[in-house]
Amino acid sequence: MRATSIKVMAVAAVSALLFVSCGGSDGVAPATYAKSVCNSVNDWVTAIQERAAGLEGELTGEAAQAKDKLDEFFGVAIDATDTLIAELEEAGAPDVEGGEGSPRI
Repeated sequence: MRATSIKVMAVAAVSALLFVSCGGSDGVAPATYAKSVCNSVNDWVTAIQERAAGLEGELTGEAAQAKDKLDEFFGVAIDATDTLIAELEEAGAPDVEGGEGSPRI
């Protein structure tokens, strides 16, 4: 159940970030923009998945230790998300009709 919750949270966060990912300066070639966004999201997903993969085995034992591991996991998730947001802002807006009018981060 926890792994499913983490996956749902990750999908929701990526969806929200992609919806508003047209920040930064205008006029970026669509292929460059797409590559930048895809690479950034891939790095973010990898960071979350790598940390989540070991989390289940670390949550056994005392409650205080499990809490520390969860705190560590969410710290990694927050740092990775902050990095993703910065990279999406740097990606700019795609040079397509309406690209400059897209929502901003």
